[in-house]
Amino acid sequence: MTDSAARHPPPIADSPGTVSRTLAALDLQNRRTFLLFVGPTVVVLVAIIIFPMVYSLATAFRFSVLYKPQASRFVGFSNFSSLLGSEYTQVAFLNTAIYTLITVTIEMVAGFFLALLLSRAIYGARYFRTALMVPILISPIIVGLSWRFMYNPSIGIIDQALSGIGLAKINWLTDSKIAFWAVMVPDIWQWTPFVTLVLLAGIHSISPEIREAALLDGLRLRHMIRYIYLRMLVPVIVVILLIRFIDALKTFDVVFILTQGGPGLSTMLISIRTWTLGLINLNMGQAAALSYMIVLVMSVFVVGLLRLLKQRVG
Repeated sequence: MTDSAARHPPPIADSPGTVSRTLAALDLQNRRTFLLFVGPTVVVLVAIIIFPMVYSLATAFRFSVLYKPQASRFVGFSNFSSLLGSEYTQVAFLNTAIYTLITVTIEMVAGFFLALLLSRAIYGARYFRTALMVPILISPIIVGLSWRFMYNPSIGIIDQALSGIGLAKINWLTDSKIAFWAVMVPDIWQWTPFVTLVLLAGIHSISPEIREAALLDGLRLRHMIRYIYLRMLVPVIVVILLIRFIDALKTFDVVFILTQGGPGLSTMLISIRTWTLGLINLNMGQAAALSYMIVLVMSVFVVGLLRLLKQRVG
């Protein structure tokens, strides 16, 4: 053996036990690092989401009135049964169902045809697409206040225009037969552009070869809509329906600013009924129960749409 070999002996290969211990130590270190970064997020989620959900669910089964804290007690499904038997709640559910059905239907139909129009090479289409983003970005409170001024019979621009052409002014928000339809208009005005832009993106995702082949074959527009656009846009349409259904079902800001549920019960939506129970009547038990009834309705609709999407895509 040479002197250099004696001074620098060859390295000894690590044994299997040493390698496994090293890997275990690295795995433990990675887990600690993961918990260090994720732990605070989990704590915050539990504090602001999970705990309130559990607490509100427990409150839904209790008699809980804020001005009678000493009378709080477990009542089972009594809150749910009293709500289902209440005329106010029944009217609120009916109004919400009609409101959601009409607004979402108009938004989908108008948004679809606007998207078809903007998908064509017409002058100024890109500027119109940019302008469509403005209503979406406005706060619902501002939308409600703006339309409240426009509906004002004294200074509102709508009644001023009617007077200008010789027609009588209309009490848009104080007539029970008109108010319910009047509160739908701001929602349609604000969210039809959202539907339009999403459907427009879906139309642009369709292969141009498909549309060109259809045009070459002499396919009429109504047949293209039925057999090409509607069939290929099913996933996009289902996603839009999910978003708009949930938003319409919990609409509060605009309707509250305009009418606060009046006159009478003509514009009483389920969200305003929940607000009335919780923050006016201070009956937190019934307010929590009504909130979970809304969640149940939403869940049924969402599951149905997701199954439809799965069948059409799968």
